[in-house]
Amino acid sequence: MGIEVVLLDGDRRFRTSPDAGERDCVCSRCGQVIAGEEVAIRAWPAGGGYELRYHVGCVELRVDGGMDLGARLFSWTEEVD
Repeated sequence: MGIEVVLLDGDRRFRTSPDAGERDCVCSRCGQVIAGEEVAIRAWPAGGGYELRYHVGCVELRVDGGMDLGARLFSWTEEVD
């Protein structure tokens, strides 16, 4: 069983991989900077040669087979904070 990022047509692709907190580390979905205290969720599609990165609140994750992980991801991050 694997986890996949649900891609939208408007998601921005990047050829660089800056650290969270750097001004070039922006979210593929909303276009805002991912701050240094935030976690950047990153995905590298096989053979794509690019990276997608998201704020925790912007990414949509799904387990193979269709189960949405959004609620579980937010619960997990709330416990960690």
